[in-house]
This record gives sequence, structure tokens and C-alpha cells, in this order.
Amino acid sequence: MKKLKHTLFILLIFFTLIANAQITVYNSYDDYKNKKGESFEGYQDFYATNNNFKLIFKSNGTKTVISCKDIWGFTYKKEYQEGLFRVDRQDNQPCRVLNLGKIVYYENGGAHMSMLKNYSSEATIAFGHFCYLSKNLESDFVPMPAFIVSKSKQKLNAFKDENPQYKALFDCIEKDYDYKKVRICVEAFEK
Repeated sequence: MKKLKHTLFILLIFFTLIANAQITVYNSYDDYKNKKGESFEGYQDFYATNNNFKLIFKSNGTKTVISCKDIWGFTYKKEYQEGLFRVDRQDNQPCRVLNLGKIVYYENGGAHMSMLKNYSSEATIAFGHFCYLSKNLESDFVPMPAFIVSKSKQKLNAFKDENPQYKALFDCIEKDYDYKKVRICVEAFEK
């Protein structure tokens, strides 16, 4: 009986440790590069208000809210899951880094936060763009336009004109900015 109690106690501690996601917040790219972040446990959820995305934590009965407009990005770790998120300054929305190579490819951070939290492979996008590109982790985001005529289309066209080194990528994408197509083209471009 004593051995069973000991085993149950160990399992309780183990599951308590793995049940809480840990998020490390970075105020700047330099902080991320130098691994100087502030860690929070007990990730609960996120919400968006007035062009700002907020992360909610609850640990030891204390609720903490982190405003994405005040940070560069964060890493999310829970059990075997891990992700790097960077904040798009246009909407103060986190975007998950999925490719870091010749080009940086991101997808909607809210959707990916939901998928990580719920162990899911799908999530609904309530706000923001489906996907984004940037030249590196410090350069401006270029959202993939959701509609034929939009501000993001103008920004994308300017990015294409200024960066001919990505011509092969955009030839692959053509005008199909669906994240599934863009993801495939980014993978092909990186080879």
C-alpha cells in the first residue's frame, strides 16, 4: 500500500509538471537571441481587443496578463510541443515561426496557440492573416493577402519588387495565398 501511494504521488507530480505550458517572453530580438526572457507557467488562454493580443496565465492562484504589443515574441513549451512566436506590429498578433531559413515563414499565431493547447491539428482563425513572410526574425512582416484587393497585397507586391531573390518562391505561389499552398512553396524554395 505504501508503494502504491508513493507511485501515485510521483505520477501526480509528473502530470502536474507536464500539464502546465511554459511560455518564455522576450521583449526584443536581442533578448531572444541571448536567451534573456521571462518565463511564465500556467498558460490559460488568449484574447484580442482593440488591435492587441493578450496572453493569460494563472499560477498559484495569481492571474497574469501579458500584452503582445509590449513584447517581441515568445516560445511555447508543453510536454513534447514547442514553438517560437513573433509579434506582428501591425496587429500586435503573435505569428508562429514554421520556417527559419532563406526566408522566414509564419502562420496565424492564435490558431497555432489553440492547436498546441488542445493537442489538435486544426483551429479556427478568428483574426489576423493565415500566413506571413519576412526576410529574417528582425525584418518587417509581409502578410499573405486574404483578398485580391487589400493593403497586404500592396505590401506583398512592394516586397516582391524589393527582393528579387525570392522570385522562385513567388513563381511557385503564383496568386494562391492559401497557407497550405504557401507552406508547400516555402518548403520547395528551401531545398
